Amino acid sequence: TAGAMFVAFDERFGNFKRLELMQAAMERGFKLEPFIHSSAAIASDTVIGLNAFVGANAVVGHGCRIDYNTVIHAGAHLGPACRVKSSCWIENGVQIGAGVEIGGNSILRTGAIVSGGVKVGRSCELGWPRIYREDVPAKTYFDARYDAP
Repeated sequence: TAGAMFVAFDERFGNFKRLELMQAAMERGFKLEPFIHSSAAIASDTVIGLNAFVGANAVVGHGCRIDYNTVIHAGAHLGPACRVKSSCWIENGVQIGAGVEIGGNSILRTGAIVSGGVKVGRSCELGWPRIYREDVPAKTYFDARYDAP
């Protein structure tokens, strides 16, 4: 085996580029462990996928599943039984209620609060700092530059 590594990122790097690099590393025999900050609080029964990142002071509740290549930034809070699918980007301080499902390749911006039980479709962006109380269809973009999704 080639050893272990973590594919680094920033917002400009993008979910798809990280995934591309992650796949190339695995093809070369690297083991891609999740990177979890020492101050993050992760429930013992939480499952965290390959090359996922959990930042400082983030909280991930019981029974959560975080799929591969997902980024959860500092201070984000995920209630119990959440499912965050692959290649998501969850910014600082985002609050996600119990039983929420976030579709793959979605972005939740700072200030987003997702109420319990809500389903966010694939490839969405929750960019308005507000409470999202209803399901969000796939490919819906709440962009802070616009008044309507």
